[in-house]
Amino acid sequence: MIKARITNGTIQPLAPLPEDWTEGSEITIERVSDSASFDWAKEVEEAMSGISTEDHKRLLDAISEHRSEAEEQMRIEMEQ
Repeated sequence: MIKARITNGTIQPLAPLPEDWTEGSEITIERVSDSASFDWAKEVEEAMSGISTEDHKRLLDAISEHRSEAEEQMRIEMEQ
């Protein structure tokens, strides 16, 4: 999904467009509601409420382990 902002009546992409989007390509634009981010956060809250304390701890432990492994891999790659 390409994010854009309206500036002086013109739609301005916030990042470069994909290379396969050639001049004259037709695109569809939908307005994102101002509450979209709040809707997403609400969905995450609701999903999290169904997770047991034990599963939550296991998730946090897995994230921590992944970060440690990623940091170690980065150190290895930087030393090469």
